[in-house]
Amino acid sequence: RRFNDLKEHLINRRELLESKVFITETKFGLASSTLYTLDGLLSVLKDLTTKGSDDGNGGNLMFYIGQDDDKNVKYGRVNIALFLAHATTRGLRSDSCEEVNHDLVEGKLPFSNACGQHSQSYNTDICPMADVARECPLD
Repeated sequence: RRFNDLKEHLINRRELLESKVFITETKFGLASSTLYTLDGLLSVLKDLTTKGSDDGNGGNLMFYIGQDDDKNVKYGRVNIALFLAHATTRGLRSDSCEEVNHDLVEGKLPFSNACGQHSQSYNTDICPMADVARECPLD
């Protein structure tokens, strides 16, 4: 029930979301995202709010939309807003699912940034214990 209420809430705001959130910056200005859509978000949210996702330790992680109490629906909507705000900075605006390369070295964006920026090395990143099951083995 809670997901259907949220879905209706978001669909009623489709025009606003598609013109302000699900957009990308192009050399010609702002345009509709070709990668991210409200329908895509709703598809994923249905699973994450009703079934959840395995946490790697036999537990289940749920995207919180106020499932536990009718009084918490507003917290769930805020959670969606925060998620979309974060997603905008991480990929929506550039229509990518990759890390945005912005660490200049001598005025250029080096190819090596594909393996980490700001002295970060993905080869030495270690996942928290809850994420170990999703960690990829090193080549």
